[in-house]
Amino acid sequence: MSGGKMSVMSKSSVVARVLGGDRLECQVVSPRAERLTLTGTTTDVEPEVERPRRPFADFDPRLHYKLTLADSELTEVERNARAATSVDDIDLDLDQ
Repeated sequence: MSGGKMSVMSKSSVVARVLGGDRLECQVVSPRAERLTLTGTTTDVEPEVERPRRPFADFDPRLHYKLTLADSELTEVERNARAATSVDDIDLDLDQ
């Protein structure tokens, strides 16, 4: 294991290193630069997993995005259903 590299896959990379004493770190980097870091000790049965903060964790599509559909993007059935004010206003053909 020269330079701390365990293996290099085709597009992802895996790097393991000793942090000090019996502490270890293993980092996996995906082709899209997503990182998974596992840290622990040589006596750990299960490693600790560091989860990076998602870049858009504050984005809630229900709050920050308004869905817009033009009538030309809908079928006739969808356009008619769009005008309904209650689910009871929508006729369903259940004989199919």
